[in-house]
Amino acid sequence: MTASAAAAAAASNPTVAIELQARFETDAIPHMRQMFSTAYRLTQDRCDAEDLIQDTFARAYVKFHTFEPGTNLRAWLYCIMFRTFCSSRRKRARRPAELLADDLACRQAADSDAGIVPPARSAEAEAFDGLADSPVMRALAGLPLQFKTALYLADILGYQQSDIADIMGTPLGTVVSRLHRGRAMLRAKLQPLAGPLVTAAPEPAGLPPDDVPLAA
Repeated sequence: MTASAAAAAAASNPTVAIELQARFETDAIPHMRQMFSTAYRLTQDRCDAEDLIQDTFARAYVKFHTFEPGTNLRAWLYCIMFRTFCSSRRKRARRPAELLADDLACRQAADSDAGIVPPARSAEAEAFDGLADSPVMRALAGLPLQFKTALYLADILGYQQSDIADIMGTPLGTVVSRLHRGRAMLRAKLQPLAGPLVTAAPEPAGLPPDDVPLAA
């Protein structure tokens, strides 16, 4: 069943909706624990990480009828989480400066009264504030799912290729291939903003074909 057909069936047939809910609970929910570490790495705050996980799985549940069974559910969930995180950063960046200042003052006052010294934000978290709505992130969002997920994990979160292979459920050679090809696609998308074309490095020999079908 295609995603559009599943959406129509879920909307018109309560039985299909119940089946989707049961499949979501069986297939998707078990990924929450593993994904929390990545959510924490993104937010640098346990409460924010918990909120991000909840928002991610709420969105995933609403969109679950669009997921193609048999494709990489874990990569699909990670992609939703990255989009959710970037969306929250954009909203935060657009808040009026005075509200941010008031919020900071209130937090500092509360921490001072409690004798708490707030921890410094990581360089990664600071970078994400400016990166979330950048041309790079917009270009990255336009890549096919399997490539942008690999690039998010490697180039933004700093995961090792072996860890990415485990997260995405693919062979290590496929991860290497996706990173190489994804970076080439990203350079092509950013080229109009970057000036003269920079020739991409040749693809390493022996990489497997990237033919694993994934949902967009």
